[in-house]
Amino acid sequence: MDSDPRGTESEQSVKVDLTVNDKQITADVEDRMLLVHFLRDVAGLTATNIGCDTTSCGACTVLLDGESVKSCTVLAAQAGGHEITTVEGLARDGGIDKSVAIEAARRYHIDDVLAAPEQTSDPGVA
Repeated sequence: MDSDPRGTESEQSVKVDLTVNDKQITADVEDRMLLVHFLRDVAGLTATNIGCDTTSCGACTVLLDGESVKSCTVLAAQAGGHEITTVEGLARDGGIDKSVAIEAARRYHIDDVLAAPEQTSDPGVA
């Protein structure tokens, strides 16, 4: 890594090549960019949320080669060459299968994942 005048290491740019929701995305990003930021800021997929900044809530969960991971714990560069599925990738017929979202909410104890202004915060209540 290059050093800046203050003696700290400067960020390096790395090329990241991912398949996200069956779409190929290639971008040059900072080497320390988290996958959650890549998905939101580079790919424009904002259903992947940053919920807690402590890796405990699961709001950033995506599928990495079919396995659930918290995208706030994975560098975008580490995910290079892999297949990512986000909530948007689970959409069918223009919407998210509510049963999938409810199961994710229960599994990761996310109370407000399905709440809209007109809904209750309990994901089990329609």
